[in-house]
Amino acid sequence: MDKTKRDLIEFINALEIPGLIVEDLHLFKDDFVNLEYVLDNGSKFKLLKDEDDYYGVQVETDTCVCYGVAINDHEVVVSTYQENGTNAKIIYYKSFD
Repeated sequence: MDKTKRDLIEFINALEIPGLIVEDLHLFKDDFVNLEYVLDNGSKFKLLKDEDDYYGVQVETDTCVCYGVAINDHEVVVSTYQENGTNAKIIYYKSFD
């Protein structure tokens, strides 16, 4: 990954998503951060590449919902989800390619 963790943290915090403040990121390998999303028609998909490494973090909120962030040099996704990654929803995605 060419960008520093500090650059990635600054990018995420600059999104100014209410309730999401990232102070640190952790390196995850393989599919650990690749949540499954459900479309309106009921079909399921994963957005990220299982074989890629991502920096990520989980940020808990005052409700039963968490923010999940996964970012690398190619893309960033910010999601909300409930316990064990259930009911995941994409709230921000950007490809850097």
